[in-house]
Amino acid sequence: MEMNINSSQPIYKQIADFFRAQINEGKLLPDDSLPSELEITRMYGISRMTARKAIDVLVNEGLVIRMAGKGTFVTDSKVSFSPSTLFSFSKNMNNLGYKVHTHILDRKIEKASTKIANALEIEIEQPVVFIKRLRFANDEPVSIDMTYLPAKRFERIIETDLESNPMSELMEDMLGLRIINSVDYAEAVICSTEESRLLEVPEGTPLLLISGISYDEKLNPQRFAKALYRSDRFRFAVGTEIKPK
Repeated sequence: MEMNINSSQPIYKQIADFFRAQINEGKLLPDDSLPSELEITRMYGISRMTARKAIDVLVNEGLVIRMAGKGTFVTDSKVSFSPSTLFSFSKNMNNLGYKVHTHILDRKIEKASTKIANALEIEIEQPVVFIKRLRFANDEPVSIDMTYLPAKRFERIIETDLESNPMSELMEDMLGLRIINSVDYAEAVICSTEESRLLEVPEGTPLLLISGISYDEKLNPQRFAKALYRSDRFRFAVGTEIKPK
C-alpha cells in the first residue's frame, strides 16, 4: 500500500480503507490476523497512535476484534438475529447451526428496584428472582443475559436446570399460561471491565443491549430481561423477510 501524504484524507483512514478492502475482497479471511500496531508503525513509518486509530476504525465497524495478548483478528460473518427478549436464544442459534451452551453466573432472590418493580407491576422491594447467564455459540462467549421474575410466582425456577431448558418454557410450566408477547428496546452501550472479561473483548468495545418486558396471554408482565450481545458477532434483523414464491 502506498499512502498519499497530499490527500485530504487522514493517514489512519487510508490505512483503515486498505485493510477494509482486503477483508471485503476476501484477501483477509475470518480469523486471519492483522499486523500489530507496532508492525503497522514500522511498515508505514507512522506513529503508533496513528496505527491504533486505523485499527480502531475497523473495530468500531465490527470488521476486526482485538483479543488481549493475542492480536487483532478478522471477525466471522455476523449472525442475523431477531432483537426480542421473547424468543429463545438457544433455539434460534441451534436453528442457525450453532452449538449453544450456557453458564450460570448468578441466581438469587433480591428486592426489586424501582425500575424492576415498575416493569413487573409489583411493589418496590418485593422479592424477585434474578438470573444471570453467559451464553456461548460454538464455544465462544457471545452474550450476557439478565432476567428478573416475580418471586411470588417463580421462586422455584432457581432450582431447575437453567443451563439446558429455555426460560420461557420453564415459566409457562410454572405459570400455566403462555408467554406470547414482549416490548423490547435496542441500544448501543460500551463494554465494562466485567463484561470485557466475560465476553473476551477489549474494555470499551461497543455492545448491543436489548431490554424488554414479556407478557402472558392475559397481558400481565411476567419477566423483565436484558441481554448484552457482542456487536462483532451479531446484527439484528427488523421486519419480516419476504421470500419469492
